[in-house]
Amino acid sequence: MGTLSRTRATLLVAMVVVALGLVVVVQLWPGLVGLERKTSAPERDGVPLPRNERGPGPDEVPRSRTRERRETRRHPRTRRSADTKTPRRRSRRQRDSKLGKLLDEGIQGPRPACDRRPFTASNRACLPVIDSHTHISPLYRPVRTAIEIFRRTGVVKFVNKSGGRYGSPRYKAHIAVQRALGWDRFAFFINLDWRGVNKPGWGEREAKNLALAVREGAVGVKIFKTLGLGVEDEKGKLLPVDDPKLFPIWKKAGEIGAIVALHTGDPKAFFEKPGPTNERNDELTKAPSWSFYGPKFPKRETLLAQRDHVLQLFPKTTFLGIHLGNNPEDIDYVARTLERYPNFYVDVAARLGEIGRHPPAKVRRLFERFPTRILFGTDIFVTSRGYQLGSVSKTKPLFEDAIAFYRAHWHYFESSDRQIAHPTPIQGKWKIDAVGLPRPLLQAFYYDNAWKLIFVPQIARRKRWGDYQRYRLGIVP
Repeated sequence: MGTLSRTRATLLVAMVVVALGLVVVVQLWPGLVGLERKTSAPERDGVPLPRNERGPGPDEVPRSRTRERRETRRHPRTRRSADTKTPRRRSRRQRDSKLGKLLDEGIQGPRPACDRRPFTASNRACLPVIDSHTHISPLYRPVRTAIEIFRRTGVVKFVNKSGGRYGSPRYKAHIAVQRALGWDRFAFFINLDWRGVNKPGWGEREAKNLALAVREGAVGVKIFKTLGLGVEDEKGKLLPVDDPKLFPIWKKAGEIGAIVALHTGDPKAFFEKPGPTNERNDELTKAPSWSFYGPKFPKRETLLAQRDHVLQLFPKTTFLGIHLGNNPEDIDYVARTLERYPNFYVDVAARLGEIGRHPPAKVRRLFERFPTRILFGTDIFVTSRGYQLGSVSKTKPLFEDAIAFYRAHWHYFESSDRQIAHPTPIQGKWKIDAVGLPRPLLQAFYYDNAWKLIFVPQIARRKRWGDYQRYRLGIVP
């Protein structure tokens, strides 16, 4: 018993000693490691001083020099006065709102476009215009510049043909521009991702991406001339326009109501030997990569035949042959193609130099025969670097050159003048004869055809998708 009592006493003493040691450590620890001990705030007349008026306490450790330098560089937080001129960075939502306001002012406000014609031979009333073929960089400054050009020329809606690959930063930027401007004012086409074109499942993947893009806001897919003139198959040969690898894309486009804009081939002169005897030599000298002369490239007629084969295989898919079906040199061929394939449409972008060489009566008959199948377009580029007005230029185009570019289009389509300059002089040194379309054809060509083909289906898709989303959220019973 005595031994047990002594053991208990020893344990009790040890516990007391440990407890006293802990109390001492807690009291002395901040001083040992250099930490600031919490003290009551300094007071003045019994009221705690503001934090910025307190001095260091008697045992307060000074702050590090790094922190002091950082706080010295930091601007004091002061209330912004009315006369403060420092610009404040706008959020994306604010920029989008301002962009939409700019377009509102350009469309709904006074339209100086009614004075757009530099001629007086035809004094028709001003008509609204949809430019169905543009390449506007999806950034604030280029879009703002483009809207100002459109305000000055009477363009009320526009369609971008270079929306980028699905999911790319360029694609997402187009979605943002569309959100800012509205579904009924701006539309865009996506482009294919040719990476992995020779791997199994590539066509199905791109078809799926097209369906997703259309659901999110795109109206179709634009195929550049690299198909047939640049993309190679697994054997190193140029991929034909009617290659089966692309069949899933054409089929899916028909199923979902998407438009396939095809750029097949190029002007006839680009397939001829470049040099002084080539009538487009100035253009080819400025852009030598546009020459497709030589055994490496297929003949122009072969490319057009491959394109027509696609039109025949997929009659339920809507195809838009840009640049007047890429055969403005032969209007009879364009008329036969439009007659043979009801799913085929064309635009006139960047081809007035070729179209205007035909007799005006012949061109007018094409519009009269297919009044709902021809769309207005210019192929204008507006980027952070500047402008491209239908083609490359010998000198850098300016803002006023872009205005004159559109006015040259109005001059050709609305007047009956002879031997006038075409919009893109580098494409040829010849003059053209204006076609003088009557007002009903102008109304359809300038606005109605693009509105019905591009914007009406887009707005309908947005409405159906919005109703479905509201149904999922329980907003609509």
